[in-house]
Amino acid sequence: MDVTEFLQALITFFIVFDPIGTLPVFIDLTKKFNKKERTKAVNKAVIVAGVLAFIFIFFGEGVLSFMGITLNSFKIAGGLVLFLLGLEMILDLQISKNKAKDYSVAVSIIAVPMITGSGVITTSILLVNRFGILMTSISALLSLSIIWIILNQSHEIQKKLGEGNLSIISKIIGLIIASLGVKLIISVFGF
Repeated sequence: MDVTEFLQALITFFIVFDPIGTLPVFIDLTKKFNKKERTKAVNKAVIVAGVLAFIFIFFGEGVLSFMGITLNSFKIAGGLVLFLLGLEMILDLQISKNKAKDYSVAVSIIAVPMITGSGVITTSILLVNRFGILMTSISALLSLSIIWIILNQSHEIQKKLGEGNLSIISKIIGLIIASLGVKLIISVFGF
């Protein structure tokens, strides 16, 4: 296993999973939860997000092939999705805003689309194509483990960093995600 490629896959997954961008939403959705409920929400959200990510790691290319979608078409569509996701983070745009009223809604919003959204689905398929299933799977598993730790410590992280610093970090991550989207699109044209 090439260490540089592994780090590229790990960092790409971590950035696209976007735990820092998820933090403010998670904190808002779970502010009325006690510690036990919050831990339960994190556990379930990360498990659901992980299952979905691994479905696309193992079966994503087969689904594309079955539907007659070429990898280049998927790169362009995925690049657009990543670009828009990054733009949403940079400009504080909200395509849809859902407020959780109970545990199950909070978990569903955090798992999908916050942790495993269209960006992760796109990234899963593209990383498998580039690095193979084993490296992609290990990268996803490590990223999900880090996300689990971050979300479990969300209120402490918010206290230490402050909302302003979290917002700045989220915008930088948004710029990186948008750049990954542009890179995917232009790679189709050989640049």
